[in-house]
Parts: sequence; C-alpha cells; structure tokens
Amino acid sequence: MASTMAKFNHKTRTGRRAYQHAWYLKNKEKQNAKTKAWHEANKEKHNNQNKKWALENPERRKYISDTYYARNVKRIRERTRRSNKILKFEVLSHYSPKEKLRCSWRGCKITDMDMLSLDHIKNNGAEARRGMKAIGGVVYYSRLRKLGYPEGLQTLCHNHQWKKEITRRYLTGAQ
Repeated sequence: MASTMAKFNHKTRTGRRAYQHAWYLKNKEKQNAKTKAWHEANKEKHNNQNKKWALENPERRKYISDTYYARNVKRIRERTRRSNKILKFEVLSHYSPKEKLRCSWRGCKITDMDMLSLDHIKNNGAEARRGMKAIGGVVYYSRLRKLGYPEGLQTLCHNHQWKKEITRRYLTGAQ
C-alpha cells in the first residue's frame, strides 16, 4: 500500500493523478455533454432533491452560500452590475422612439444611457410605483419587464425631464 501512495505526487501530477488528468483533458467535451444531457433529463428531480436538502439542512446551506459569496464577491458584483446595465438598456430602449435608445423629446439627440431615465407621460409616477410596490431603479425595471412593458412611459434625458416639470409647474401655478 505504501508503494502505491509513493507513486503519485499531488503537486506535480505524477502517477495515477497524471493519468486521470490526461484522461479528463482528452474526454472533457464528451463528459460535459453527457453531464448536461443528464441534467436536462433529470432537471425536475434534481431541483426537488436540492430543495428538499436545503429545507433539511438550513445551517449547512447558509454556510455554503456565505462561503461561496465570500470567495466570489468580486465576480458576483461584476455579474450583477452587468445584468443590471443590460436590464436598464432593454427597458429604456423599449420606451424610446422606434425602440432605439435615445431621448423621446423631439429634436433631442441624447443617447447616453447614464443621462436617460423613464418618465411617466401623465405625471403619475408616484402612484404607479406605489401600485407596483417598487421604489425605482433595477427593481422597477424588472417589474416593468415582467408586466410586459405597460403603456404610459417614455424615455427622456434629465434636461427634458426637468423642462417638462418646469412647464407643468408654470401651467398649474405650483411652486
């Protein structure tokens, strides 16, 4: 038994470990395809097993989640930033003229996503957000997408948002 243990070194991949690694590299695509096919065929069963295990082992699940997050915090935050930016682009583009990202004000050529935001055409934004139980930002964009992009919104640059508000106040006599 001792002679078998001496045959391979974990650091240099010699002996049995080297053979296993070479086999893995040679058969990687085939094995990945096999694994993917199995997961597709057993998706519901696998998900149910995972849910059952998570309910039976809440402390262990929390420990695994926390350690995964701690190890991958940079990557997770970058992925979240990227997906939030994509969501904002999709929503603002949908409410832009001809579904191309730009301000809806006639003659305005602003296309910078950081300078654009959603505007409620009827100035009822507060009530609309309360009705959806969404404050704003990514949560609001996500709810709009889930609801199938309801009518009554447009994309405006911040200058024209403010111009619209000044005009509204002037016409209503509000301060």
